[in-house]
Amino acid sequence: MEIVNDPVARQLALEGEMFRASAEKLRAEIAKAKSRGAEDETPYSARLMVGKVEAVANGIREFIAPFEAGQPVRKAIAIKFIRLLEPEVGAALALKGILAGITKRRTFQRCAIIIGRMVEDELMWRAFEGQKPEEAKITERKLSSSGSYRHRKRVAGVMAGRAGVDRVEMTETERLNVGSKLLEIAIETTGIVELHSVVMGSASLADASSTVPHSSSRRTSRDRMYYIMPKPETLDWIERFTGWYAAVSPEWWPTVIPPKPWTGPSSGGYYTRIPRPITLVKNARKAYVTELENVDMPDVYTAVNAVQETAYKVDEWVLDVIEKVWANNLHIAKVVKREPDDLPPKPADIDTNEEARKEWRKAAAMVYAGNVKLLSKRVQLDQGLKMARRFASEPAIYFPHQYDFRGRLYAIPLLSYQGPDWMKGLLRFAEGKPINDVEAAGFLMIQGANLWGEDKGSLDDRMAWVEAHEEQIKRAGTDPLADYWWADADKPWQFLQWCREWAQFIEHGYGFVSSFICSADGTCNGLQHFSAMLRDDVGGCAVNLCPSDKPNDIYAKVAEVVTAKLRLIASRSGGVTKDVPPRSAQEWAKVWLEFGVNRKTTKRSVMVLPYGGTQYSTREFIEDAIRDRLADGDPNPFACRVKDANGAWNDSNGMFAASLFLAPLVWESIGEVVIAARTAMGWLKKAASLVAQEGLPVTWQTPDGFPVQQAYYDTAQRRVKLGLAGTEVKLMIREELPTISKRRQEQGVSPNFVHSCDGTALRQYVVLGKENGINSFALVHDSFGSLAADYSMMQACLREAFVDLYQNHDVLEDLRSNIAPILSGERKGELPVVPTKGALDLEAVKKSDFFFA
Repeated sequence: MEIVNDPVARQLALEGEMFRASAEKLRAEIAKAKSRGAEDETPYSARLMVGKVEAVANGIREFIAPFEAGQPVRKAIAIKFIRLLEPEVGAALALKGILAGITKRRTFQRCAIIIGRMVEDELMWRAFEGQKPEEAKITERKLSSSGSYRHRKRVAGVMAGRAGVDRVEMTETERLNVGSKLLEIAIETTGIVELHSVVMGSASLADASSTVPHSSSRRTSRDRMYYIMPKPETLDWIERFTGWYAAVSPEWWPTVIPPKPWTGPSSGGYYTRIPRPITLVKNARKAYVTELENVDMPDVYTAVNAVQETAYKVDEWVLDVIEKVWANNLHIAKVVKREPDDLPPKPADIDTNEEARKEWRKAAAMVYAGNVKLLSKRVQLDQGLKMARRFASEPAIYFPHQYDFRGRLYAIPLLSYQGPDWMKGLLRFAEGKPINDVEAAGFLMIQGANLWGEDKGSLDDRMAWVEAHEEQIKRAGTDPLADYWWADADKPWQFLQWCREWAQFIEHGYGFVSSFICSADGTCNGLQHFSAMLRDDVGGCAVNLCPSDKPNDIYAKVAEVVTAKLRLIASRSGGVTKDVPPRSAQEWAKVWLEFGVNRKTTKRSVMVLPYGGTQYSTREFIEDAIRDRLADGDPNPFACRVKDANGAWNDSNGMFAASLFLAPLVWESIGEVVIAARTAMGWLKKAASLVAQEGLPVTWQTPDGFPVQQAYYDTAQRRVKLGLAGTEVKLMIREELPTISKRRQEQGVSPNFVHSCDGTALRQYVVLGKENGINSFALVHDSFGSLAADYSMMQACLREAFVDLYQNHDVLEDLRSNIAPILSGERKGELPVVPTKGALDLEAVKKSDFFFA
């Protein structure tokens, strides 16, 4: 065995192994897809779908045009059904049928029938959505994570039947006619497959034929069987595309030496040159990457290099524990079950008892849906554990990073500190520092309480919690599988790692070298930024920009405001809202007061506000919160009977109506607590709209020089969603439209602008921290991690960076100054002045214990 001593040579060898392993994995996945007749789920089929669907859709239009003009046509049976769907949908279904076995030989008739059945299924789903929209939406939510077409079809059929949907039903002959015509059009317009015939009793295929067999017979009068086969050039293209795809889209691994420093927009991260190199800004257009060559932004490069040069190490002790939990299917500490749940046993009389059969199918569908929902989590956990074990013996590993177009930092490998709790729990800094004083010990101590979920009280309260549970903590840190107490933590795997760290500190005392990652999280960080840029003292204090003895809970504050409104409505002494059938506003208010509005009811609505949240999304979040509480065993006071479109009364869980009633109250209350965010968002949307009317993208430069381009263009692309096929097809045409999308520019500017601000604050913290002796940075956008010994310095630097950002830069005024010169005279006059600032004292942020805590 050759030992590689040169670090760079070893890293290059590792990257070669990474590319080979990724290619093998891709080909194994393709082979698996082929074996189950699901080649339409492969990368090459996705590319073919995108490239060919428009041609097939045009062929369908040509086919039905004479019929629409009143002219006699052949295959009128097929037209009767095909015209009920948009041409793009029919095209996507035809291609899905072909691509499901693109590299195989299949009979024309079999493929045609499959396509015909998919058309029938799609028509059934359309009827379901049109006649029973609420039931269809509930069903769609249940099926959203199901990758199995058969399961989607079965469950949707049962639910549609239960809802009394009057659906389109096709005979086998009609399915064959519809499918064969769509298949014929697809063959003629795509050029990716061809038709071959074989004389029955002969072993060889005849020459390719352009004559499509009659749809009503398996054989012609000469006893020929017709097959669909890929063209040789199609197979060649698939092979070349698969090789290219494996090279440019590998499963990225950590590096074992510091990643290649970024010195330009396309020269960092990994050491191997590949056909499509990683760029400093991911998914960036070539023109933008070229522009970055001439942009002077030293802090941007300093920050990304410092973060990716942070050395980590796999915590083998935690890895051993989680591997045992996973291997033994213990299902604790929020680890997904290793094996799917078994379907319920079938009743003995399932063939003769229709009611028993229906109940079994309902129960089986629920189990199946739950299994499918957890599949992606199982895959992520399995892959993550394998990668962690692969690098467990390395003294140090590193994670190459890149920015998104707003300037937010992202780790590139699958395994990184930006993953879920179990992944964070597997990682620690490779280089620790001794804990030499009470302050550093206190910071490590507080981490335990935070990770357990004891993070709403004062810092003294959190340390007291640790003291009260010291024996349990030490037991968890020495023998975690003897007692699962630790598994009930809010972040169990980080907490378990902390338990061991704290137990070791207690044993060794001061001087103990700790490499545990101590993190501090912002309080609704987007709102912190909006409040700071407009000096909003009300909203700012609600998100802990002001000193306080205990952290302010903005979600609970909004819930309190909503509850006060409900009391007024219930007593008819105030409040403004509308009745939502089948209850009056007063009745809904009383029911909601009975159920209770808590922080979980309002949390997601508040969280997403700075990132483009709307009253519509607020309703959805409230319904999700209700659903979660009912799943935890709370009684449902919202159940009621509702009248459908046909005047019939049906039982309803009432969640949709309940959330529809409460949404405007929550939305209004958020605006009363968080004033600046709404004001800033309104100003940003107006500014973006004016720029879009000029036909230009919105551009700005962050205070540290990162150039942001928000350019959402109108395109001749649209998404065609197939209800049961579960596919979204992005249609492409040859001509790209040069016009800016006014709607998308308005919708995107608020979240993109505030993300560019939090990205700037993060970079400025890294630059300042590095200047002050911090060399280990574990960062996840609004969560900052350091060693316990560096924690005090980290807190000081991140506050200094945040305050400096808004004291020395008026980011909204800077944006206005950038926009005004490109507006025409009339529109320039419509550009409003930036909103008036409030009375928030930014210097107070430096004294707030809970700004990041």
